[in-house]
Amino acid sequence: MSIYDIQESIDELQQAVASLCKVLPAERFGLDQRCGHLLCGPDFIASSAPRLVDYYGGFEYVEAAHIVHIGTWKLYSTDCPRVQAAWEQASDPQ
Repeated sequence: MSIYDIQESIDELQQAVASLCKVLPAERFGLDQRCGHLLCGPDFIASSAPRLVDYYGGFEYVEAAHIVHIGTWKLYSTDCPRVQAAWEQASDPQ
């Protein structure tokens, strides 16, 4: 498997993940607007700018066991209480 095959697989996986998600502004999650737009999945929050979410959203405290990396994306599991609270806020109809 070449590096190009690996990148293609990652791109396909990111597309599959994105199809499960709603793209919402950080404010919907109760996070600082500087976190940008996030993907709200069935049991995770994902970001293509995780440094912003970690710093401005306080997700740097999310334990590694609750994080999955897919390419440049970082997915935060709702198994973490901090992520769960933000996810519930975003999922709450307004």
